[in-house]
Amino acid sequence: MRKTQLLDAILKAINGFNENEPTLLLSEVVLTYMAVNSGNSVLKWISEMFSNCVLAIYEQINPLDPFGQVMISHFKKLGSPLKCIAKYPTEVHQMKRHIDKVGDLFLLICFIHFI
Repeated sequence: MRKTQLLDAILKAINGFNENEPTLLLSEVVLTYMAVNSGNSVLKWISEMFSNCVLAIYEQINPLDPFGQVMISHFKKLGSPLKCIAKYPTEVHQMKRHIDKVGDLFLLICFIHFI
């Protein structure tokens, strides 16, 4: 995912691919594992590549609550730390990140509100 030029070339090589068609992209616990600059580059690439896109992102947030602390510890033990969670720890930080990097209409829904 960090190699956006390669991803761009692969997508454009697919017969029938059209970046102007309505597109749904799903990112399930991807950006938080990436270095901040890499994740931000992916968001920028998406905003430049697709003209009619919805990006659904499911990420881990709130590292300071009890569940978040367990989650952080668990992933560190696995040798797979959450690299972006310190920079974008809350809903507000996530929303600001996406508005700053993508600069388009943005809606954030936190699943904890549904429990």
